[in-house]
Amino acid sequence: MNLSHHIIAHLPFLAAVYRARSFTRAAEEMHVSQAAVSYQIRQLEQKIGVCLVVRQSGSRIHLTHAGQNLVDEYLVGEQRLQATLDNLSGESLSGRLKVTAPVDFGSLVMPAAIAELERLAPELQIELHVSDDLIDLVAQQFDVAVRSPATGVGLTHHLLTTSKKQVVAGKEYLQRRGLPATLADLKHHRLLTRANGKAASWGQLLKQNDLNLDAMPERMRLGNTFALAEGVRNNLGVAILPSFAAGKDIAEGKVVELFPSYSAPLLTEFYLSYPPSTPIRKRLAALAQAIRTVMVSERFSDGFIEADGLLND
Repeated sequence: MNLSHHIIAHLPFLAAVYRARSFTRAAEEMHVSQAAVSYQIRQLEQKIGVCLVVRQSGSRIHLTHAGQNLVDEYLVGEQRLQATLDNLSGESLSGRLKVTAPVDFGSLVMPAAIAELERLAPELQIELHVSDDLIDLVAQQFDVAVRSPATGVGLTHHLLTTSKKQVVAGKEYLQRRGLPATLADLKHHRLLTRANGKAASWGQLLKQNDLNLDAMPERMRLGNTFALAEGVRNNLGVAILPSFAAGKDIAEGKVVELFPSYSAPLLTEFYLSYPPSTPIRKRLAALAQAIRTVMVSERFSDGFIEADGLLND
């Protein structure tokens, strides 16, 4: 079977169905009717003689193994074609940069960084997605991710910054439960952890005093960084927060920092992660510069340890 434009023309519709997991939403993305999307998929399946999409009850769909393989190859080819076009046009600080970042970093740091980037590169358009899920950059068509830790096989990871962490509690909570003098005293306090049960920072902190999280009888699971911060403000317990999320409340006297000497080793590294063959290094360098400008600003300067070196153009 020869590859022809008659087959290639259907592939964007298959990719849209894959991204949306729905014919209705795929139709909205492609700005056509749902019937048109269904027609394109049927035509593609008939031409190659393979079932690509399984329609389940309701509006749910999933791709067959063949459909997934075809979509994966198409998305890689699409990204390579875009890279070639960028190279032909002479990659510049214009166009679009699609970024994904963790919820806390993406919500607190990235908007200020985007504002700074508008000053550095006014013709560059940023599309920001915030999620604590591990996003497949190629499949979801993202240019770059801010990640902690550096994860993702086949990606280049460039250290962007290191964030400090702080142990904090509300004033009313401490008045009610008492000020812990040692880490061992935390056995008499409620520790706030993330809803997913991950408590690596608590484990690292307690290990310094030969303690472990299992020895702490009272714990409360909350959602993410924002829920933990709100839990502290509402005097629910003691939490470990990134300094870029807790520093302002500490400075304003809304919450109290505990054990600063013990929390000093609690560090989180943030990376820029991107496909190694990306042709948009000028844009990535501008993004890194904008983020670092924000990190040394008055608001965040105490919360980050700046990494050496910027991305090269």
